[in-house]
Amino acid sequence: MTNYKPTISILVPCHNYGQYLTECVKSVCRQNFSSWELILVDDGSDDAVTPQIIEDLLDPPRIKAIRTTNMGLAFARNNGVEAAHGDFLFFLDADDKLAPSALYEMLHTLKSHPEAAYCYCSTKTFGEKDVIWPHHIYNHFFELYANNFQASVLMRKSAFIQAGGFHKVGPGYGFEDWDLWIRMGRLGLHGVLCPKTLLYYQLKPSSMIKDTMSNYDEMVQALRQKNQSIFDGYALLQTKRAWSPGVTIIVPKGMQVSPDAIMRLESQFSDFEICQENGEVIWPCSPSQIAFRPEKFIGKYQITWDGFSPNEFAETLKARIDMWERNLPTNRGVLEYANLVELEQIARMGEALMRSTAPVWMDANAPLSPDDLEGTIARTKLFEKKAKHLGLEKIAWFGAGGFAQRLLNYPVDRPATILDDNSESCRLKNVDVRKPESEDINTFDAVLIVSDTFCRELYKRATMLWPKHIEKIHCPYF
Repeated sequence: MTNYKPTISILVPCHNYGQYLTECVKSVCRQNFSSWELILVDDGSDDAVTPQIIEDLLDPPRIKAIRTTNMGLAFARNNGVEAAHGDFLFFLDADDKLAPSALYEMLHTLKSHPEAAYCYCSTKTFGEKDVIWPHHIYNHFFELYANNFQASVLMRKSAFIQAGGFHKVGPGYGFEDWDLWIRMGRLGLHGVLCPKTLLYYQLKPSSMIKDTMSNYDEMVQALRQKNQSIFDGYALLQTKRAWSPGVTIIVPKGMQVSPDAIMRLESQFSDFEICQENGEVIWPCSPSQIAFRPEKFIGKYQITWDGFSPNEFAETLKARIDMWERNLPTNRGVLEYANLVELEQIARMGEALMRSTAPVWMDANAPLSPDDLEGTIARTKLFEKKAKHLGLEKIAWFGAGGFAQRLLNYPVDRPATILDDNSESCRLKNVDVRKPESEDINTFDAVLIVSDTFCRELYKRATMLWPKHIEKIHCPYF
């Protein structure tokens, strides 16, 4: 085995995590796919046990180690890649584990999608909580606003090299994986979901992800500053048009749309794509995105260009959208999604709901801030606009976690009360927090689900509390 050439190189960075490493390595050794090598990257461990545990786990050439000074997660992973012999890379944290079929299933998915650069899967947590985190099918635009999957992906080594590997982000360490997904997307290197639970992710009282989330806003700003050209208003609007346009304009058979007509239409309204009736995209042309279109028409709204001049059509279009955007959508789709259990259905419907609830950018000019176009602030402001139009004045939030705490720092309307069935009575940023009661639904005009990762669970809990009033329960963050 001196000339051993594995298909997959598994990279496990480790800094003082020896106590978890043995179980991690065992999960790799139990794989039903055999063509792999495991590279343990000791990132300057200085505790009493980790270096010895790594030494005891070595089984060259299949399981080997490299040792470096402590330089952080991004550098440790990059150092591991330099020693990798496989054409595919798998990034695994030292305190996580793999399901026995993880490598086989994810490699099969990636090879079945030659247009994709990497494959990710759904996650089951263990430790503090035992829950499944289902993930949506890939959408590059929404990936700019949330880190939607774990760093444990299977990636083509050539794509990793093309993207320049992991980078350090901000004053501390964190979001190195999110930064990589963002940069890869800009290069047309996109991901594909394997809709199976293949990663076991450990939740601990103290962890790097918790440290990062405690400084979430600061880290997001650092991420955007580092990738300024991607988060420029016009660049963001271009990405939105390609992945989540506000409107799909359908051109009847035989109708020709000139570049001048598109330019005149764009001068008044910019959040659209133009398609033939058969689904062929006329504008914008984004070749790397075409293979990832989940539906023939991906706009939030669809409208047929019925022969009006570009200026007349733009005026009609804006008037219709303004009317449509003032009404709260029916909750039937959200309720169905919240109660799904099959991972592939969750993945597809979740991404579709994200597109169908995204704000439409009504201005011809590019947004001044990323938060004007999409994300927590934009979606909350859209809900507020709709609520005011419908005369809904007394709004309660449901959920008092970190997401609600961050949202209270943003320029959005404060709720009358925050309800949380897992929280004791307190005050959060001068807003009362208490457990919900059955009669609350009659006290408030609407209840807004406030969460990100656990939207589905919070929505289900709210609808169980008030099953006869689901029309009052809203969640714009799907």
